[in-house]
This record gives sequence, C-alpha cells and structure tokens, in this order.
Amino acid sequence: TLDFTGEFETDAWIERILIFGYPKNPKKVIINSGDKQAIPLHHYHAESQMLTIRRPGPLVASDWTLTIT
Repeated sequence: TLDFTGEFETDAWIERILIFGYPKNPKKVIINSGDKQAIPLHHYHAESQMLTIRRPGPLVASDWTLTIT
C-alpha cells in the first residue's frame, strides 16, 4: 500500500559509494549517521579519478553525512 506519511523503513544498508571525478586521494573518509561515526574502507584510482568507499554502513533510509579530507 501507499504510505502517505513519507516514511520508509528497511534494514538494507549502503554497500558502497562511488564518486567519479574526485581530484586526489583523500587522507580520511568519515561517515556520520545519527550518533554513530565510522571510518570506512576507501580506495582511490588516480587514472580514472574514482573514489570508492566500501561498506560505509548506514541504513538506506537513514540520514547520514560523508566527510572527505
């Protein structure tokens, strides 16, 4: 059924984040979700300027922020 409250609940979590065109290898990647903070695994491919963040952890339906330094 259609949920008119606009809420979505799920146990599904984000598997990875791909950022294309990132100019340099970051020193640190931090993800904040609610009161939790994590430093996920990341890999930078210089030739294609692609940053891959693996298993960042937040749920798909949660609010979260990503900080790259």
